Amino acid sequence: MAQTTVKHIQSNAYTSAMASGLIINGPSPDGFIHVTFWREGMRLTEEQFEQELFHHEGVQVAKMTPQGNTVEHFREDVSTMIIPVPKLSEFCDALCKMRDALGKAEQARDLIMAQDLHVAAADPAAS
Repeated sequence: MAQTTVKHIQSNAYTSAMASGLIINGPSPDGFIHVTFWREGMRLTEEQFEQELFHHEGVQVAKMTPQGNTVEHFREDVSTMIIPVPKLSEFCDALCKMRDALGKAEQARDLIMAQDLHVAAADPAAS
């Protein structure tokens, strides 16, 4: 078996961000599936306060009590993957294998944690 090294480099446009959802579009006329990842956000756009001014020995203090605010909810596109239609099946298979492996890893973790809790409950002096 031959050993191969693949060097990974990042383009200047590379970014890493967390997504909370995705949308799949396509195929486009040029034969691509577009998978766009987005995240939900909330932006405070305006705050209202009731303000009281106090003066004491030349010092002015403002007491501001919040009275409400205006919030804007939005979805921000994080990235778009463009997949050629002939590669979609391979891409989906890879994602499903990753999902299945993650499920097995979570089951193993939960089993180990349950065993640790069982041992700790049986022998309080051990913890």
